[in-house]
Amino acid sequence: MARRVRPHPNTWVTGDGVWPTGPFQPDAPPYATAVARLAGNLQKALDTQGLTQRAVARAAGLTPSTVNELLRGMLIPDAATIAALEDTLDITLWPTRGPR
Repeated sequence: MARRVRPHPNTWVTGDGVWPTGPFQPDAPPYATAVARLAGNLQKALDTQGLTQRAVARAAGLTPSTVNELLRGMLIPDAATIAALEDTLDITLWPTRGPR
């Protein structure tokens, strides 16, 4: 089965918004805001733990570009990527349901 192509999450930020904090377009799909919250959680974890994107990517078995693209809203991460990052950082990155 072919993969569904979806716009990058950051394309749903309004013209006056900033990734990953928004605001988001009213018709933004749920994945866009979920990935934004995840990216914000990841950036906060990197800052708090004093880690670079490259260091966390290496430890998680990911490429540095994967981490960078996730943080910039250019990637919709799969479950394996999220699990690897959460395990490496020993935190929960996946956001609880929140405001859109």
